[in-house]
Amino acid sequence: MLVSKKSFSFIVLAFNHENYIIEHLESIKYQVQHFGEAFDVAIIINDDYSSDKTKELVDKWLSLNHDLFFKIYKLYNDENIGTCKSLCNALNKLDSQYCKITAGDDVYSSENIFELVGLVDDFDIVSGLPVRLVDKLLYKDHGEIFNTIATDTLYKKKPFNRRVEGINFINAPNAMYSVKHLKNPSLMEFLNSFDVVEDWPLQIFISDTENAKCQTVDKSYVYYRRTSGSTFLVASARFRVDVLAIYSFLIEKQTNFFKKMLLRNRRFCFLLDSRILKKIFNLSIYLYVMNVFLYLPAVMYRLLNLKINIDEYSKHYLEILNNVNSFKKYLENK
Repeated sequence: MLVSKKSFSFIVLAFNHENYIIEHLESIKYQVQHFGEAFDVAIIINDDYSSDKTKELVDKWLSLNHDLFFKIYKLYNDENIGTCKSLCNALNKLDSQYCKITAGDDVYSSENIFELVGLVDDFDIVSGLPVRLVDKLLYKDHGEIFNTIATDTLYKKKPFNRRVEGINFINAPNAMYSVKHLKNPSLMEFLNSFDVVEDWPLQIFISDTENAKCQTVDKSYVYYRRTSGSTFLVASARFRVDVLAIYSFLIEKQTNFFKKMLLRNRRFCFLLDSRILKKIFNLSIYLYVMNVFLYLPAVMYRLLNLKINIDEYSKHYLEILNNVNSFKKYLENK
């Protein structure tokens, strides 16, 4: 008796990722070959008018590896339209039950991304813990991991909108969103009002859903790369405009005077040039620290039982790099 497979889409948002896109695609290949047998897997790639060889490399890699996928969508923008509109382009092609959105410079880890589909059936957002990838080296940012676990513990039994409006850590590269939200036309309309910041608007929109829930798993599913090409650096002016627009939106919709004041204070601090002053004057940070202190035993328990094995992840990443080199040799000999 044939059992129908579940459907899963990898959504890839690429822009000038010539140096990284094959690593990203090879990590998808690893996921499909090792864990994807029970799924019909599609890939949706949106390139936002790259000026390098990203599209050429995508075409060549897909021509060699097309058998991995049930469906392939290549969406190549005729002009640079920003991350948010590019994501909407991809979401218009999404017809799978589940999907994972990533930037074309990040790398899927050795953890099974498909195991999250069961959690996404019960939660609106599921995410993992951050592992950074810098200059081909993986490492744990202990402060970022602490805050990710702390906010997940702090807000676990509170409405999700409380989490989104306050100091909050959800590692965007690791986040998986329920397709029921991603295919909502109202979400795409909301997302289209922003430019290069897509993760916070996604979370804000979902937070307005009744009984919305978020879950953080104590694993890392994506190594997230920090480079000189990161959006908040190369598109810093556009990033700044988006963040200010998000703060303005949150302030406008907030009816509680105290919470509105905190959001205005955070917007003010965001505009400051000094990183030190940004923290000193940010009232929400003091409130966050006090709340985390109350939950510190539970946070420390999770931290002490955390099993993120950087050596194992590094071994996996080396395998991805070896596969990338094999692909490059294939192109040279073709």
